[in-house]
Amino acid sequence: MGASFAERAHNDPLQIAIEAGVPGLVLAAAFMLLIGMQAARNFLIWRRRPLRDDPLQSVIAVALAVPLLHAWVDYSLRTMAVSVMAGLLLAYKGSGQPASH
Repeated sequence: MGASFAERAHNDPLQIAIEAGVPGLVLAAAFMLLIGMQAARNFLIWRRRPLRDDPLQSVIAVALAVPLLHAWVDYSLRTMAVSVMAGLLLAYKGSGQPASH
């Protein structure tokens, strides 16, 4: 065996395609779509009657959008600090915490 070192792809979709193929890409796209739809529901854009929005959920949506969008052009989610922060944001986002109004 020769001494060789395999690098990773420089964006997450390409790495997912290499490791998991088309099913992995479909799952990643579905995840991004679901997170985007959940975030869009919280904002007052596109509503005829204003509903109460949860300001914390809005901040979480924006804070989560930055590393997720960055992961599509660079490998940011593979760094431990970014993946832990994204995981914490996703854990709160999906926990269904009631808004305190």
